[in-house]
Amino acid sequence: MAMSSQKRPGDELIRGVDAKKPRTEEGVQSPPDSASADHFIVEIKLRSLTKAGRNDPKSHKDRMETRWKELGLTSLDVKEKEDKVEELIVDVHTQSEGAEDRVEISSTTLSEPQAPENMNTGQIECGPADGESMDYDELLIEDEYPEDRIEDDSSFEEFTEKSSDDEFAEFEWLEPLDGTVTYTGGTADVSHHKQIGHCVGKLIRRSKIRSIFYHEMEEPSRETCLLAFDLFDRYGCLKPEYKNHSIRKGSGIWKEELDDGDILLIEKIKIDEEYRRRGLGNRVVTAMLQKTREKTRGFFAITWPTVLWTDKLGDEVDEKTETERLIILKSYDNIAQAFSRSLGFRRVGSSYWFALASDPGHPCHSLSVNDNYDPETPATDPSWFMSDKEGNTLLHIAALNSQPRTVDWIMKNEFGEQMLSTRNDAGDTPLEATLMDLEGKRTRREVMNLTVPMSDKFEGYSKSSVLCIARLKGLTKASQLDLARLTFGCTCGQCIEGFLSPRMTYALLCQAEIQHDLLNGEVFRELGPDWVDWHRDMFEYVPEKVQDNFKTNKSMRQGFTNMFDYIAACLRAKILPTETNVLATLRNTGEWPPATDNFLQRGGSVASVATMCFQLAMDQDEFAGDSQHQDVFSGQIEALPECRNDHEFGFVSGMCGYKRISQIRYVSVFGEPLSP
Repeated sequence: MAMSSQKRPGDELIRGVDAKKPRTEEGVQSPPDSASADHFIVEIKLRSLTKAGRNDPKSHKDRMETRWKELGLTSLDVKEKEDKVEELIVDVHTQSEGAEDRVEISSTTLSEPQAPENMNTGQIECGPADGESMDYDELLIEDEYPEDRIEDDSSFEEFTEKSSDDEFAEFEWLEPLDGTVTYTGGTADVSHHKQIGHCVGKLIRRSKIRSIFYHEMEEPSRETCLLAFDLFDRYGCLKPEYKNHSIRKGSGIWKEELDDGDILLIEKIKIDEEYRRRGLGNRVVTAMLQKTREKTRGFFAITWPTVLWTDKLGDEVDEKTETERLIILKSYDNIAQAFSRSLGFRRVGSSYWFALASDPGHPCHSLSVNDNYDPETPATDPSWFMSDKEGNTLLHIAALNSQPRTVDWIMKNEFGEQMLSTRNDAGDTPLEATLMDLEGKRTRREVMNLTVPMSDKFEGYSKSSVLCIARLKGLTKASQLDLARLTFGCTCGQCIEGFLSPRMTYALLCQAEIQHDLLNGEVFRELGPDWVDWHRDMFEYVPEKVQDNFKTNKSMRQGFTNMFDYIAACLRAKILPTETNVLATLRNTGEWPPATDNFLQRGGSVASVATMCFQLAMDQDEFAGDSQHQDVFSGQIEALPECRNDHEFGFVSGMCGYKRISQIRYVSVFGEPLSP
């Protein structure tokens, strides 16, 4: 794959700029060749231990069971257990009053504590009656203060100060890892120790941000942003081309398993030049992997090998021609890739990224270095098949620039069919390259140094781009529906009006039918105020005055309920649930008494019900929500064809004429809600 002009991880090293370059302490000599491995100390730290504790893989249920067992509460029911634990917590708070280092604990929020003066074993006194002690770490947060680090008050203060230094504190799902390599020279005198290397990594708890993956990953750093948009879709799943594409899948070892699990992003490894070739880089990576294994049950370590480029590279490329610079960069890139492969990392498809699975049974551990995929640069032809620096032919370039007349002219040429199957450096045919380019435009927009997720704002590809795709697909007599499906990115060939896929249709239908049945059975059984209170979550898009009328008007309650059934009728008939279609369905039924008309005339709307259907479907989606719909209806769902639009609820709701719903809440500078 050709290198782009976009800034990539490690670019600051190419320019010879390294803000974290350690200073050289006086009195420390360069290490002799005979320096042994125990003269070097590799230490990896989690910058925010409080956050790490909250993200511990041990489930909440397991924690509570352990806590109840230690407190002797296993015979009580759940409510009694919780009440007893709350009493004990209050006792701890009360007894610690007056102590110089007071432990602040709330029954609802466990704030980060200061350690008691006598704390050196991880235990505190919990009750005055029997004087028994309970495990302090289990009461609060596991691994909050590791015993091997707390030797006395001074070391404890130093440790808590460092652990709270988390510039990414706002991201609950991200745990920074910092590592240092220290040369001791064989002496215990720390004044003669020298930091000769460091590393930077981030442990990403993907499940915590699944529904808004792009939005969250864009913020912390350029590296997290590139990782998200390069390898994964908006829900954190590996992009399909790296699983199935004949070229982009590379060695083919990375499949659906990369859709789940935590991610260790190794951003940077730096060892001072005079200390290299001693296995220190290997020790650093191994230490980072070990630290991550302690904090998660399963993960994938992912890196861009350019993190290993050295500062010296900046001097080497100065005053060189572009060709010479590319040769130098390529040589360093080869060294970095060889190092990554020696540690077991294997390229993800044809991308720049390399990954290593924590599961020892994963194919990446058995794939030999020689079998790992490397993109090939095709030879250029000085005629029709001449290509640019990225291997794009004339047909690639015409399609990528949305020039349908040029594409059509090339395709009519005697070399047209052959050019249609010619691949660029990335391994893409003109059609594949065009679809990839349009997918990028659909999902994101580059604004200065920001990458803005755009999936929910998508309104279709341009007419010229669609005509290029149609010609490359050989659709010389495409119908309007065919063109609509190309316009809106349909990949199943069955989307209603080009964008409502069979699986989303089924998800919306389930919600409409279920909600109608639940509400219909309670309209007349419950008193109005009780009905409103019980179903208030369903009224998010219903005006307050209409909700007030629900309390006293049974007809309006019935009309609101009936609207779900008319939306379901549209979906069963495979027509869009737009306001026009839903109202037409209502008129065709000849409903009597006219409860739905009453609901509409008194301030209700089709949109208030239809938008709720989309919201409920999104909230129960396997990626955008809690996966309840998938868990219940997996058999019916799997019988339907997959489509690119299956999980694009904001896009589809907007195309139906309703609010573009999103799991991201947009607000103005004044805190007022905004549409995506």
